[in-house]
Amino acid sequence: MSDRFVVFVTIVPKTPEQQKDVIQLLHDVRPAWLALPGSLSHDVGTAKDGDELGTVYLTEICMYDLLGWVLPANCVGYLDSSPQGLADFSKIPEHDQMKEKLMPIIQSDKLVITQVVTNGEFSK
Repeated sequence: MSDRFVVFVTIVPKTPEQQKDVIQLLHDVRPAWLALPGSLSHDVGTAKDGDELGTVYLTEICMYDLLGWVLPANCVGYLDSSPQGLADFSKIPEHDQMKEKLMPIIQSDKLVITQVVTNGEFSK
């Protein structure tokens, strides 16, 4: 069975009004992320009742096999902090375009990225 590599990202826009712009940027790159081998999901959301900061949540799920990585390039950069892993991550032009537009409208000091590896079974 392949394990799952889950990335949770919390993004706070500079103003709550920019929440829709953050969501749109993340939705715009979704097809590129999902087209990569091993990518299982790329979901964007907000708190059910919202919050005063306009926080946006991104969850990505990628697959890897214990016999060898089957990760899309978007997850390789998270897993491998070596220069090669970061180079693979940065090869996705859509990522660079999104980052270029996203960074000026978010509070980078409140950006939180959490990574979890599961055994492929989220619940029984």
